[in-house]
Amino acid sequence: MSWQILIKTSDNMNIAILIGVSNYKNGIIDLPGSKNDILQFDELIRNTKKYDEILSLSTETDSSNVKDKLASFINGKKGVEINELLFYFSGHGDFSNDEFYYILSDFSFDKRTQTSLENSELDNLIKSLTPKLVVKIVDACHSGVNYIKDIASIDSYIKSTSNQFHNCYFLYSSLNAQSSFQSNKFSFFTLSFINAVKHYQQKEIRYKDIIDYISDNFASFPEQTPFFVTQAEQLTHILVQG
Repeated sequence: MSWQILIKTSDNMNIAILIGVSNYKNGIIDLPGSKNDILQFDELIRNTKKYDEILSLSTETDSSNVKDKLASFINGKKGVEINELLFYFSGHGDFSNDEFYYILSDFSFDKRTQTSLENSELDNLIKSLTPKLVVKIVDACHSGVNYIKDIASIDSYIKSTSNQFHNCYFLYSSLNAQSSFQSNKFSFFTLSFINAVKHYQQKEIRYKDIIDYISDNFASFPEQTPFFVTQAEQLTHILVQG
């Protein structure tokens, strides 16, 4: 799956953007777990039947291709009422000069802004659609390399970016001094998210229910502590409807 878009016709829409980067160049460690992360997350999101259009990128994840597909997808929604926009990322992350970067396959430190997706750029694209709800799920894996150095600064940065949206849920895999962990098969955070949905006993599951499950799941694993920002008028926003 290089990139796919699931389309249904609607006057107002729920849309999802899924990016999984497993193969890297320029000496950066590959993340084999991220390949399965996006396949499993993609399947989960499609099975909810909630999203009218889904952009899913898991191969050909060089910066030029990802940015082109992302911009085209967003521009195609101009003038449409967006109820919810969900963004999911699995791959390496970098935080530098008060900016978070989603590291893409051709990332190079001397071309940081060219070869990554800046969080500020993503936020500007999202804001152009004025969605009623924004959900970011970021499994920023640092397998063997801890790119994020200044933990206090990034905590503050992510909290501040939430102020740009009226209603939002941000779910980050780890913002502590340790790395986000993954095996060759999956990332622990993404697996926990998926299990939260699969193991829930009711027909409907709120984002708050998922956050609670993940928090409990990692409580006995101090090496990795997920980080959440919730800014919503009410905590009843639902991922899976009955």
